[in-house]
Amino acid sequence: MACGIKFLQWLSEGGCLPPHGRLLDIGESCLYMAAAEDIRWFWDRYGCSLPPDEYEATLAHYVMRSNTIGHPEIRTLFVAELLAVTNLRYSSIDVVSAGFAERFDLNVHALAKAQRNQFDTVVNFGTTEHLINQMNAYRVIHDACKPGGHMYHQVPGTGYLHHGYFTYDIQFFEDLAKANGYVFKDAWYCGPQGAGNVLQHAPTHPGVADPNKPYNNVEGFREQPIPNSVINVLFQKVSDAPFRVGLELSTSANFDTTGQFVSSFIYPASLPPPKGYPVVPIRDHRRR
Repeated sequence: MACGIKFLQWLSEGGCLPPHGRLLDIGESCLYMAAAEDIRWFWDRYGCSLPPDEYEATLAHYVMRSNTIGHPEIRTLFVAELLAVTNLRYSSIDVVSAGFAERFDLNVHALAKAQRNQFDTVVNFGTTEHLINQMNAYRVIHDACKPGGHMYHQVPGTGYLHHGYFTYDIQFFEDLAKANGYVFKDAWYCGPQGAGNVLQHAPTHPGVADPNKPYNNVEGFREQPIPNSVINVLFQKVSDAPFRVGLELSTSANFDTTGQFVSSFIYPASLPPPKGYPVVPIRDHRRR
């Protein structure tokens, strides 16, 4: 997981990183491509506790490491290091720790009650696409953010074949915002950042390049690569209501949220509480 410092500056200038605020990083993020003026700007804005005689040397070291990626001996700079000398209070959770994160599995762990509704800003810089359990991951993000706080997601939007498990359609975020009453403050795409092609999977899955498979237009795929882009989404949380998910119903029959489910396939412990189904049906747009 990694972010460019320009995105932190954008959040700051938009009032989403208040001085002395608490920031939770979902996944321990490296900081890419920071120039000296970028770091100076950040330290001027949020204070810098470095002794004056260490400032310039530390700045030069951080710039070098922020622009060194994949080196066998030099570790890329972490966001935690940039913020450690400021008045922002940074925390991160990750399934593995490079030294700054508390270990936490977003697939299975629930957020401790003491950490709920505590963070001014929660950032997801390319973490959730690596997780199978999307519902739990986005519940943790929701639970951590305080009412009035912001949640920022930067995840694959198109392409990035063989990078994680998911790319995200903007509809996912639209329905997530509707289900939870978030203020959908902004969205845009970064890119294109190169391109990929589904035929790249042919060496391990030969059927991908087999034109005899039903409707497999191999030449069509060859001529139309998929651009790589990331989608950026900014939410503001407005209440401490429990997390809910959207249920996309544009192609489905009517859905009754008032009745109880009755089926021989349902494990009883998985039934929703009788006071309400924890899913918000969304069928008021994109009718196909």
